[in-house]
Parts: sequence; C-alpha cells; structure tokens
Amino acid sequence: MWRLASEFFLICHFSLIFSLTFLCTVFFIRTRDRIVGRLLLILTALFIHSFASLFYNIFSDELAAAVGQVAPGISLFLLVLTCVTVPVVIYGVCRYMLSLLELNEKRHRIGTGIITVCALFFFLFGLYFIVFLHGSDWSVALSHALNELFIYGSLFLFFPALTAAIFLKRTREIRNRQLLLSIIISFIPIGIFAVIDLLRLMDSAYKLVYLSYVVFLIHVYLFTSRHYMHRYEPEEKDLSKLTECFCLAMEISEREGEIVRLLIEGRSNNEISESLFISQNTVKTHVRNIYRKAGVSNRLQLLAKIRSHP
Repeated sequence: MWRLASEFFLICHFSLIFSLTFLCTVFFIRTRDRIVGRLLLILTALFIHSFASLFYNIFSDELAAAVGQVAPGISLFLLVLTCVTVPVVIYGVCRYMLSLLELNEKRHRIGTGIITVCALFFFLFGLYFIVFLHGSDWSVALSHALNELFIYGSLFLFFPALTAAIFLKRTREIRNRQLLLSIIISFIPIGIFAVIDLLRLMDSAYKLVYLSYVVFLIHVYLFTSRHYMHRYEPEEKDLSKLTECFCLAMEISEREGEIVRLLIEGRSNNEISESLFISQNTVKTHVRNIYRKAGVSNRLQLLAKIRSHP
C-alpha cells in the first residue's frame, strides 16, 4: 500500500516540476529575464533528477525486460545525469540566495567562489561515492545516487537557508526579503526530513526531502506569476507619456511610434495593418526596425523596456 502511495506522490512531484519547468522556459524564451533564468537552472536540474527517479522506481523493470543488454547503458546515462544535477541544484539555490543579499561586489565574488568550490567538491564526491564504490553494477549505483547522494546534497541546502535567515533583517528591499523568507521556509526543515529519509525511507520512491522542494516550487510559481504580471503585462494606467518619451529617446519615427502603441496594447500584425491601412509586410518591417532600435526581440521585452525607461 505504501509503495503505491509513494509512487503516486512521486508522479505528482514529477508533474509539478515538469509544469513549472515548462512555464519558466516559456517565460524565459519570451523575456530573457535574468531572475527567471536563475530559477530555470534549478528547475531544469530538478526535472532531470525527478525524471531519472521516476524512471528507476516505476519503469526500470519493464524497460530492462524490453531492452535487455541496453539497460546498463541507460542506467549509466541516468547515473551521470544525477551526479551532475545534484551539484547544479546546490549551485543554483545558493546563487539564487546570494543574488537576493545586499552585498558589495567583492563579497558577491567571494560568495560566488565559495559556492562554485562547494558544488565542484560535491560533484567529485558524488563521482567517487557512486562510481568507485558502487561501479560494478550501474543499476545499483543509480539507486545509491537517487537516494543517498540526493539526500546528502539536499541536506547541504540547509546552509543557504541559514544564511538567508541571518541576512533577512539586513535586507531592505521588501521583494528580496519575501524571497529570502521563502528559502528559509523551504529548506530549514530539510535537515529533519533528510535524517528521517536516511533512517526510514531509503527504499521508498518518494522522499520527505521532496516536500522542501515542493514548498520551494510553490513559492517559485507564485513569484514568477507576480513578476511576470508586474513587469511584462500592461497595466490599466495610461502608458502614452512613457511611450512618447521612449520613442523620442530611441529615435523611433512617428509611424513606428503608432505601431509601438498598438504593440503594447496586444494587437496582432494583422490588426495593426487594418488599423493603419498598411500591408502586413510593411508592419513586419516596421516591427523589426522598432525591435532593432530598442535592442529587444519581442513585444514583452519592448513593454518592459518602456516601463523601465526613465
């Protein structure tokens, strides 16, 4: 009964990570936003790990029977991915936390160096622990990587949560304080979860440490949605003055300025051509010129640049 429940929770966990990874990928492709890019790094690593865990715990026996001798090669491939993704998660969460702290450039460089060294050390430790100690059977090695290595790596995330707690009151910006608080809430309990997993749930498909990631992912979803709506969706207020100043600063012509106003209203190229009584090819040419002058690649980036224009 517990095995079925554990596999069900693992499937739900994978579905949540897949959905948020897809959502952040779409946001990042459309906006090239740096904050979304940092979150996407963490989500991609978690997605790869959850896929490997789902594959091993639910589909490994069926696949081994179907492909036969190829199964060890697949296990080795997933093992390498797991050994890479665990330090990437550590690096991503720590870098994300560091970006929220109000530190000078020198301390940021020192922090980045420490994070990089820790992630590299854990990667080498993972290779030694998995390959050299359990390398005779890649399937067994994969099991150790998905269980012990991931739990030990997750336990490391207690330290960025502790750092976030120390710097929380020193952070003046409200948004950064909220994001630091989400890291604290997510990863402070992970030490207790990791101990329970190591003592009681080593053979379970679903681990308690996944709960910390679920809480973190919920915060990621809420923040990404608010960040997207605030920065890239037009508000009800009039943007005409900002648009006018932006067009003057970017040396955008009067006709192109008319197209800019229609673009930020969400009009399609066809609707713009009908409104201005010009062909769609002419609209496309004007749009390309506007994007080139503004240094953007789509209308979401254009809107963000207009709203941030002094």
